[in-house]
Amino acid sequence: MKKTIILIVCVLCSVGMMAQNSGNIPVSAVVPLQVDVSFVLQNLESDIIFASYNRQIRGSGSSRQNAINDAISKISVNDKKFSKFIEQGREKIFAYYETNCPKILLHVSLFQFFRSPGLETKRDVKGNLFITIQ
Repeated sequence: MKKTIILIVCVLCSVGMMAQNSGNIPVSAVVPLQVDVSFVLQNLESDIIFASYNRQIRGSGSSRQNAINDAISKISVNDKKFSKFIEQGREKIFAYYETNCPKILLHVSLFQFFRSPGLETKRDVKGNLFITIQ
């Protein structure tokens, strides 16, 4: 079975303008940002969050997008806290699948069984399941 780990990244920004013009000197606008970046290792199907890591980073640029890019480029994968986040998330993901793999495989088998050709399933008004094999 193929395992997929999805890293969800949320970027929230607060914007302020820093450029000021004193006199006749032309100043191009500089956009400073305080960027809140959240990394989340999550199973989207079950909504289980294995690990999360939040960090505030400052960035600046000639536009809002350039400032965001500048801030994100400052994130180092060698950062000890980021590495710890990845390692702890990885351990929790492996533990989750080691514990839940039999249940997940059973669900897959049942799904395949109920989708078999010649098999018809119906529920009555009480929610009881009836299976007809043709």
